Amino acid sequence: MKRLAFTLGLVIALAFPALAQQYTVGTLTLSTNACLQNATEAGDSSAITLTRYEDVGLQGTFTGTADSTNVATFTFKASPDATTYGNTATQFFSFGVTNTGATAHTFVTNITVGPIGYLKLDSVAHADDAGTGITGLSIKYSLKPKRYGS
Repeated sequence: MKRLAFTLGLVIALAFPALAQQYTVGTLTLSTNACLQNATEAGDSSAITLTRYEDVGLQGTFTGTADSTNVATFTFKASPDATTYGNTATQFFSFGVTNTGATAHTFVTNITVGPIGYLKLDSVAHADDAGTGITGLSIKYSLKPKRYGS
């Protein structure tokens, strides 16, 4: 009977492995945290390592310098090896956030990256000729390990 209980316990343990969800959270190191009027700043951020992940969540915060309704555009580039990144014409993705005045702004987005090894911020652009821009830019990311068999 003990042998049957042991064998049954072993079968159950192997059939249902523990899938602890371990999130990784980090902050991109940016070359600048501001983008002024009618400007495009090189992001030149540190890379996010995605070799064990399929999805990345991004959260950014910034403050507008004055009242505005223009859009701050964040462009990211990808690499398979953390050495060679796409050039300006072949960026991985970009998205815009409306800068609605001299207040704090937060954006959150999730991106499925597929078989991409590394991702980093390429540029931040703010097209406004009224003397506005963004300051205090900070971008955080979160990763969750790939799950197989689900």
